[in-house]
Amino acid sequence: MLHRRSASLLWFCTVLYYATCVPTVGARQRPRVSSLAGADPGYVDGPLSLARFNHPMGIDVSEDGKILFIADSYNHIIRSVNIASGFVNTVAGQSQRHHGFENGLVNVSSFYFPRDVVLSLDGNTLYVADAWN
Repeated sequence: MLHRRSASLLWFCTVLYYATCVPTVGARQRPRVSSLAGADPGYVDGPLSLARFNHPMGIDVSEDGKILFIADSYNHIIRSVNIASGFVNTVAGQSQRHHGFENGLVNVSSFYFPRDVVLSLDGNTLYVADAWN
């Protein structure tokens, strides 16, 4: 699921990819796909080179394009990627070891296969489609 501001972002199973247009001969631009983060499935926050995801599903991006928000479905958490710092953080949820339904503060909330995220236009609210709840 790609949203209005993230149309150049792609994902496949455990790796986040991005697409950019690079100039080519004759002034045509061709998309180029490169990995952004992830490799083997898992749950690791930290630098993009070490971060791990497990079936990232929905992605949205902040209005300024600096922060990605990701529904990391099989880890049952919501993650963020700071493009400038190159760092991945858990935003909400308690990882695959504690999934289910629990409202509350972001560090005690629980999800069960979150599928999608959408950031409100004012950037103050992140909506989560929690598939199995």
